[in-house]
Amino acid sequence: MDPKAVELRESLRRLFRRLGFMERDEARCCSMSVSRCQVLVEVGRAESLSLVDLSARMGLEKSTVSRLVDALVEEGLAERTESSLDRRYLSIALTAEGKELCGQIERRMDAYVAEAWERVPGDLREKVLESLRILEGAFGKNCFERGEQG
Repeated sequence: MDPKAVELRESLRRLFRRLGFMERDEARCCSMSVSRCQVLVEVGRAESLSLVDLSARMGLEKSTVSRLVDALVEEGLAERTESSLDRRYLSIALTAEGKELCGQIERRMDAYVAEAWERVPGDLREKVLESLRILEGAFGKNCFERGEQG
């Protein structure tokens, strides 16, 4: 393997670990698992999603996402609505309480990222964004397309 690829892998591993700690801290603040917190934010950003679309966005099995949504519904943070055209189609949306919590999470995450962004030298910020866009494209959805979710 190219030594620079090894260096990239290690840098990504450390970054993911730091971001994982940030997500765990955020989830702990709202007393829920990281996965439920992610579902809450995904639904909040979209305003309404089908279970299939939510599963695809998160790269998780529909049954797993369904259980996470069930927990949010039980807590009064989300609600499911059947389509009038197709009863098999369920739309998931946040309740007023869910929207409020989602807003709190988003504001805290924005503040966290803004603080980190301020530590990036101004003349390198565009390069950082460009590099992230390139990496995002390079990684794409390959692992999910091959069924290697992890």
